[in-house]
Amino acid sequence: MRKILMALAVMVVAIAVSAPHFASAASTKVSGFWRFRGITQDNDDRDDTNGQNATGTAVVQNDARQRSDALIRPRWTFKSLKGKIVALYELDFNGGFNFARAGNASSTGRQTVGTNRYILDFAVPGTKVRFRIGKTDWISPDKEIIASSGQNRVGGWGLRGKLSKSLAFELWNSQTTDGDASASDDNDYLASLTWTSPGLKISPYVIWEKYNAATTNVAIAAPVADTTERDIWFYGVTADAKFGKVTVKVTGVMEDGTLDFGRGVNATGRVDTDIQGYILLLRSWLDLGSGLKVGFFGHFTPGDDDVTNQVGDLGVQPDGKLTRFVAPRNGSSCRLTGPQLFTRRRYNSVASGLTAESQCLNGDGGARMNGAQVYELLFKYKAAKNITISGNYSLIRSAAARSNIDANNDGDVTDAGDSTFGDSKNVGNELDLAVRWDIYKGLRTIISYAHLFAGDYGKDTTATRDPDDTWMLVWELTHAF
Repeated sequence: MRKILMALAVMVVAIAVSAPHFASAASTKVSGFWRFRGITQDNDDRDDTNGQNATGTAVVQNDARQRSDALIRPRWTFKSLKGKIVALYELDFNGGFNFARAGNASSTGRQTVGTNRYILDFAVPGTKVRFRIGKTDWISPDKEIIASSGQNRVGGWGLRGKLSKSLAFELWNSQTTDGDASASDDNDYLASLTWTSPGLKISPYVIWEKYNAATTNVAIAAPVADTTERDIWFYGVTADAKFGKVTVKVTGVMEDGTLDFGRGVNATGRVDTDIQGYILLLRSWLDLGSGLKVGFFGHFTPGDDDVTNQVGDLGVQPDGKLTRFVAPRNGSSCRLTGPQLFTRRRYNSVASGLTAESQCLNGDGGARMNGAQVYELLFKYKAAKNITISGNYSLIRSAAARSNIDANNDGDVTDAGDSTFGDSKNVGNELDLAVRWDIYKGLRTIISYAHLFAGDYGKDTTATRDPDDTWMLVWELTHAF
């Protein structure tokens, strides 16, 4: 009996001693945000014609629209063994939340809930390397060519770590779709090195976009994204430097690859298109003191002035080359920090519906510009401890005039369905202003206004379209915790 009691006593002591260890094995942190927005906008179609089409039928001009929305994203982070193992799970209340808009679920029912992000991240034993797998943001070192903006929040895996005190690396593979039996996998791969020293950081990197086309052998009238293989290499470098009160960031990327239309599923016998574009970004700030900073941003991408049968990457190129920059992830990875209405990143993420929106400022040869040359003057002024006023004035030019459309590829632009446009490259000038008030720690409100003074870029020669100014006013209230 005494042996049994002794054994029980030992067990009680062992459990009492080890309980704190088990309890502290995984710490949990809850974070996330609540966001509410009110939006007013006008003329996002940039067309101020008389409200009727050629047959006299009234058409929507996207004038004076108002809406509101909300978003809730709670996040749980679990850490074990002092951070050696990290797991994260984030929900997304994605049912719309457009307060009582007719036909919207929020006016009559419950919201749907989705998973926005989930990862498992752990240290590789005996090394300074970490492994990550799951659905999260897979981004490039410049944080703009492949941006942390939700659109690159896809499944993938990667390694990152230190090679020395001043040298780090990152390798990852993200997968947009998994074709399984159809072999239409869509993948982006990145390899980067980052070297740091006092006042300077340089990150060369390589991206390989490998998108297999569908292999269903079903002939179609013309190629589409699902039947076009993308095999494109991107060679980039980004450098951050600080000289006293001046900070400068420069990013340059050259690309070389192919859009392959010859997979046996395209009925048109299209010749492959060679991709030969580039992008150059400049960001600079000067701290003038007393809470005031001024900046200059530049964005440069080439255009392609060929006549084509349609806008976008898949249009026929008579010379077999596309010199307009084509972004990774099927052309959708970018979100540059540029004019608000075009890139929807600087002051808010509202999708304005602007017909000229181009988050990479590369365009599509049509209404979204044909390459770009954008020059921006910016300022930030801390008017009080918790109030910041920001703004920019942006000169927006297309690198080439809007491409004429030869819809039937017969060598002229005089047939029905063809379109011709003027030679103007002036997209317009944009003025953005924003005021941020940090009400409490973790609670802020931002009011921003963006106004595009329209130029004549894209005006067709038949004068059926009249580019007009576009503006948008956004109020945003966010609780981040």
